[in-house]
Amino acid sequence: MMYFFLADDEYGKKTVSVMLNGEESELEIIDHPASEMSVESYCTTYNPDVFVVVYSITDRESLERAEDVLSFLWKADLVSTKAVILVGNKTDLERSRVISTSGL
Repeated sequence: MMYFFLADDEYGKKTVSVMLNGEESELEIIDHPASEMSVESYCTTYNPDVFVVVYSITDRESLERAEDVLSFLWKADLVSTKAVILVGNKTDLERSRVISTSGL
């Protein structure tokens, strides 16, 4: 797999060209912090095919917010029709970790 990244003019929107098994596809990644737009508004506005929920391993509140997002997606029955990926970032800051690897 290889990809090529292009930043669009619109804030928080990126296009990635992905080559997988000789077939090229374009992925549009829309990055909006939960503080800027509610999950419900985000779902209505963009109707995404996949949700990537990211939290920081150095911030317990970010995990709690991620849990709230996952709960909304579950209650709205979006997990039955769309992929959901949970990502713990800042793994390079192991000494600052507050979320244990078994703490989920």
